Amino acid sequence: MLSRPIRSARRHRLCGFTLVELLVVIAIIGILVGLLLPAVQMARDAARRSQSQNNLKQICLATQNFELARRFYPPGFVWSNSHYNSPGFTDGSLFLQILPYVEEVNRLQKAEDNNSAFYAITYESLPPKVMMNPCDPTLPSNGSQYHPGTKINYAVGCYAANAQVFGCITKNNANRAFPATVRTHVPAYVLDGLSNTIGFAEKQSILRSTTSYSEVTYFAYSNTNYVGHIPVFAMKQSDIITPIRYAGSGSLAVPANAVGPESKFQITPKVSGTVNLADWQRCHAPRSSGIMVALLDGSVRMVSSSVDKNVWWGAVTPQGKEILASNW
Repeated sequence: MLSRPIRSARRHRLCGFTLVELLVVIAIIGILVGLLLPAVQMARDAARRSQSQNNLKQICLATQNFELARRFYPPGFVWSNSHYNSPGFTDGSLFLQILPYVEEVNRLQKAEDNNSAFYAITYESLPPKVMMNPCDPTLPSNGSQYHPGTKINYAVGCYAANAQVFGCITKNNANRAFPATVRTHVPAYVLDGLSNTIGFAEKQSILRSTTSYSEVTYFAYSNTNYVGHIPVFAMKQSDIITPIRYAGSGSLAVPANAVGPESKFQITPKVSGTVNLADWQRCHAPRSSGIMVALLDGSVRMVSSSVDKNVWWGAVTPQGKEILASNW
């Protein structure tokens, strides 16, 4: 009578796992997870790069469509010094000018109907998705950055236009009828070839962040009183006749390394500390391997972080007559 429960108990014990077996299974699962996580991260990084590549492609195609419609490239930025009367333009960056060509005509209409132009789509607003780079580690989750000084949220941007190519429209005269200084270009201006000249590049959205102020790239901004917010790179001092100063820093000329070989992009710059801080006048690679750029022919490519600074500048200038290697 007592033997059956004993045999049943023995059979029950034989069906279980020992502690050693459980530890082995857990160790195997841990190894598999350790192998899988890098692969997942690589897949995510590839997806982000693909999205940034697509954004740059759309921006470049929109610029080409603007040129087809207007017979000249959109200016890098338009600033009439608060007069808002540059003929045929609304004060704002190149990215504001091309909004109708990225299916954002309503956003441009809001800027045109408002006396504050680009401010109308910058203050307490979100940027278009095409202006947000998922590779940018500083990008706010919704594309809007709070400024602790003004206590306002601003729509950021993650790409910059080549000022060497697109020029700008500025004015500095109290007379509303006084003509603006117009520096716009056409494709024929690019003597080095559209496939050899950079039009757009990645640029960090947050440049500096403290408890009292923020230095940020705003996608539609063009006020040269705070030139560090304008989404351009390779800007020349001589192109700007309006008052110019860096955000919150008083009068300041465009730094010398805004142009020339020393203007080569920064690699994963910092927003705080004392080393490798982000420069507003340059563009920025959000990854150690290199920076994504859009050429004026509409192609998008990765430029290696190790590219020679003279080669980089040769690809930025539209009339430098440089001969670039095929693998630049």
